[in-house]
Amino acid sequence: PPPPPQPKPRRFYLKKEVPATDLLREADLLAKEIVLQLAKEPGVRVRVVLEVEAEAEEGFPEDLARALRENSNALKAEYGLEEA
Repeated sequence: PPPPPQPKPRRFYLKKEVPATDLLREADLLAKEIVLQLAKEPGVRVRVVLEVEAEAEEGFPEDLARALRENSNALKAEYGLEEA
């Protein structure tokens, strides 16, 4: 009898760090080469999460911190500003 078929992969993940200066180009490439390929496949659920981390040794200026809070709220994004 033929051997049983190998199980198919059921989960895919990708994590890639990109320089801020190349964000748009990299996001476009990832969307075209990965996300759209997955999204067009019947029965595949795709979830994309964008995560940003930034650190300032001397702390963020108040005007920048205010802009970050306001823009994050306007974008309905989960965010945090920490003093640690």
